[in-house]
Amino acid sequence: MSRPRRLVFAGGGSIQFAPSLLADVVRSEKLPELTLVLHDIDPDRLELIFGLAKRLLPRARFPLHVEATTDPRLALAAADAVIISIELDRFETWDLDRKIPAELGAPQALGENGGPGGLFHALRMIPGAVAIGKTVEALCPDALVLNLSNPMSRMCLGLSVYTRVRLVGLCHEIHGGREYLSKVLGVPAHELVVEASGLNHFTWFTQIRDSAGLDLYPRLRKLMKDSPERVVVDDRLLTSELLRMTGLLCVTNDSHAGEYLRFGHTPCCRATPTLTPAPFYRNYRADVAGIERGVREILSGASIDPILSAPSGEEVIPMMERAFAGGSLQSEAINVRNDGLISELPSWAIVEVPGRVSLAGGQGDKPTELPDWVLAACAVQTRIHRLTVRAAMTGDRQAALEALLIDPSVPDPATAERVFAALLEAHRAYLPAFERG
Repeated sequence: MSRPRRLVFAGGGSIQFAPSLLADVVRSEKLPELTLVLHDIDPDRLELIFGLAKRLLPRARFPLHVEATTDPRLALAAADAVIISIELDRFETWDLDRKIPAELGAPQALGENGGPGGLFHALRMIPGAVAIGKTVEALCPDALVLNLSNPMSRMCLGLSVYTRVRLVGLCHEIHGGREYLSKVLGVPAHELVVEASGLNHFTWFTQIRDSAGLDLYPRLRKLMKDSPERVVVDDRLLTSELLRMTGLLCVTNDSHAGEYLRFGHTPCCRATPTLTPAPFYRNYRADVAGIERGVREILSGASIDPILSAPSGEEVIPMMERAFAGGSLQSEAINVRNDGLISELPSWAIVEVPGRVSLAGGQGDKPTELPDWVLAACAVQTRIHRLTVRAAMTGDRQAALEALLIDPSVPDPATAERVFAALLEAHRAYLPAFERG
């Protein structure tokens, strides 16, 4: 008799992803008998989500077992697939990543995946992800590893360089981009056929069609020209302006795309000069706090029906359904090693492209062409990513400083030095490699 499949959620105490992941698992009608292992280094967060899992477990539609442990080796032993969604003191550190550079002359769009904040976010997160990858190599080398953590490109590059795991990075921004297009174009989201490529949080629609194959890009460009109020919304001032100027639409909103452009911290659109940018960071914090309140209410006796009636929109569990059955799932956005998928970028870079995912890993569909101005921005970021990974794993201060010197959100060398010194001091407790470096 075959053993149950073993799916490990590293970062299983995650408030952002764990509740929706658990709901997707419980709702599934296609998963085989499964042991879901919640693993986290924070015992309090782990206990919170484990409590939620125990409330949801009776609703499972298949044989489901749930375990929780703070021991990574116990969690990962004989795993078939591993989800990584890890963070360290998320908002406490992010507040500093945003505040300190702004005070020193380097304001950022978000400070999560790009800019000085993105650098130090990655310096804190990459060693932990690589440690998980090394344990996977030792205990379950054939396991599929799905990374959900930001900074996505830098985390995946660290895992790609320092481990040999079967790695795929997953991000849901493509679905938000589709919903936005649906509202603008008046076409049901499920009837839109889109393709996009680039770097995570900096992908660009290369194709927008309806279900009959009609190219909808001309309609979108005409709307931007003749009826901009249909296109421009408060979280897409910058991307709408770039659509007007270049004819190309970014998949993500301003807070994400703006992290990779020197003017990204001041989104504006000349067609709607009075529209105020959306406060993404404040809204995001409120959303996460709301999720945590909901979890605690369930543990206090509230109904679990609301969480089970709201599909997450994430692809992780549909992917596992196909993979555990020996198949694969086509995805509009996977983060994988480039290897010619975007010919002008390095083979080692992590790119986000359409592709398929199975237990063997991820495979991009086909080579993609992007315009020179997008490629130029991406090329700079790939070098920043490589310098970041080197710095994170070795404590190389020079590499970290050089990453800031070429970052478009840093205005000059003196600011780069000041910001680096201040953030290093603020986050010293999270960066032991720099004490040795």
